[in-house]
Amino acid sequence: MPEPDVPATSTRRGRRPSTAVTSSWWGTQATGYVLYEDGVAVDRQELEPGTGGEAQVATTFLTGRAPGTHTYVAVLTNAAGETRGRELTVRVR
Repeated sequence: MPEPDVPATSTRRGRRPSTAVTSSWWGTQATGYVLYEDGVAVDRQELEPGTGGEAQVATTFLTGRAPGTHTYVAVLTNAAGETRGRELTVRVR
């Protein structure tokens, strides 16, 4: 079994970031998810692998973030290893 596909992360926000949504649309399914904010893990979730290659989505609710620039990186894991997504930089006002 190969490592999970590269995840894509985006934020949905109003005045401050409120959710980070991480999706993996192709490839091998993940069994775990970790979201890092500025290098510190802020959320961990177990993921249920699908049976037919369907997309996987993990949502992290972000509240009370300090004003400034924050960097987020999602990591998907399975028995074969881990795959890091691209960094997402978000400015909180």
